[in-house]
Amino acid sequence: MTPRVLIIGVDPKVVDPSDPAIPPGTTPKSIAEGIAQTLADMHRRGWQAEHCAIMPDDSAEATMTDCLAKQDWDCVVIGGGVRLPPQRLELFERVVNAIRHGAPTASIAFNHTPTDSADAAERWLRGGGGGRMTPSTVPLLSGTVTPLVERVGDGPAVLLLHGGAGPAMMQQLLALLKDHHVVLPTHPGFDGTERPGWLASISDLALCYLALLDALELEGVTVVGNSAGGWIGSEMATRRPRAIARLLLLNAVGIKPTETTGPILNPLEIPAQRLAELAFADPTKLGSPDPEAAQRVRANQRVLNVYAGNHFMHDPSLGGRLAEIAIPTSVLWGDCDRIVLPAYGEAFARAIPNASFGLIANAGHMPQMEQPQAIAEVIRAAAW
Repeated sequence: MTPRVLIIGVDPKVVDPSDPAIPPGTTPKSIAEGIAQTLADMHRRGWQAEHCAIMPDDSAEATMTDCLAKQDWDCVVIGGGVRLPPQRLELFERVVNAIRHGAPTASIAFNHTPTDSADAAERWLRGGGGGRMTPSTVPLLSGTVTPLVERVGDGPAVLLLHGGAGPAMMQQLLALLKDHHVVLPTHPGFDGTERPGWLASISDLALCYLALLDALELEGVTVVGNSAGGWIGSEMATRRPRAIARLLLLNAVGIKPTETTGPILNPLEIPAQRLAELAFADPTKLGSPDPEAAQRVRANQRVLNVYAGNHFMHDPSLGGRLAEIAIPTSVLWGDCDRIVLPAYGEAFARAIPNASFGLIANAGHMPQMEQPQAIAEVIRAAAW
């Protein structure tokens, strides 16, 4: 599910620039522009985001009640104008209590300026304030690559490998596994990040992430890969690295499709509405489509095609090489996936010695989005 963020702030129109508590140079126009900028920033990150403008009077409760009731918010950012001492103390209390009643499960964050609300929310959306996203330099024979890596929590190590839609599709798992040390790299080239020209295959990514595990000095890692991320994880496991202890494949691709398994559909060839119907058990639960997020997903899928090479979403040799995997492996499949049918998943599991296969009810091609709690429990049981 897409992270949902609500910003509650005083309506810029009532801000008095002459107030000594207001930072110099702040005007109603600059605040409004800052709010627009931070909303655009949130949308670029793949979030649903809205601003709730309240008046510092008795109408504030009704306005907040309406805004909070629109959906189940994951995080509510309280703007600096609400928190101005001492004249806004009562308003601040009313806002906090409104959130407690209207969004009891949401995290609360505070911004510093109108333009940094996205960063404030991210502190809580990604790891409950303990998440950290940093570039990690990984030396390889062909050169050096610096993927953007998000790390959250402490405990057994888990490597999350996202599919063609991008890292946003793994965010719910990241939030649910705070009792683990979770590592989520963004594949170079995805979400507008840099991709060296020589990094151009799934095998290259597998070697990159094996080197990343070494650089982070991680052992006993549970590798979880969805779709193309499962392909990457499988390539990693065929090399029998000591760092990896378990493999969990979620609707993975990578082996050659047959008449029995059915084809692997190309998302770039399917209209957006139809794609949602094929990829999800219930696309209506995803909320309203975000045009910017949809464009980012399409761009990510084009980058994935570079990595996938000449054979669409598979390596003809992988099916035979899966016999080299010697670690406990589970293959899970959303029972409603019509991008890659469950029969393909069964074939994938049969190719790996002693691998298990199971269906996730009421889920499609990305079961970690539609049934995140169920997937988190599987990971938690495996990683411990």
